[in-house]
Amino acid sequence: MAGQKPRSQQAKCKAQNCIRRATRAGCCSRHYQQIRIHGRLTGRDSNVKNPDFDPDCTVSGCTNPQLALGYCIKHHRRWLRYGRLSKKLKPPSRKAANSNT
Repeated sequence: MAGQKPRSQQAKCKAQNCIRRATRAGCCSRHYQQIRIHGRLTGRDSNVKNPDFDPDCTVSGCTNPQLALGYCIKHHRRWLRYGRLSKKLKPPSRKAANSNT
């Protein structure tokens, strides 16, 4: 096709870790639509964390951005799957085990 650069010379998307070919405004079609609709790159695609749009997870010590219910994706999935935020169950205390006998 006349006038087009070979694929190896075409610009890549400006979003972090995206390997797709840039089609508009330096972005691939997916990231261009994010910018068009939201005015910025969203979620994992954003190069810079924006505290106004991506507040931290409410779990102490977690700095991942919130997804739902104030939790990041990891803690939200744990809440849905286990009904709690910790993955492991705490073993029963010795006092509780001894009082049953």
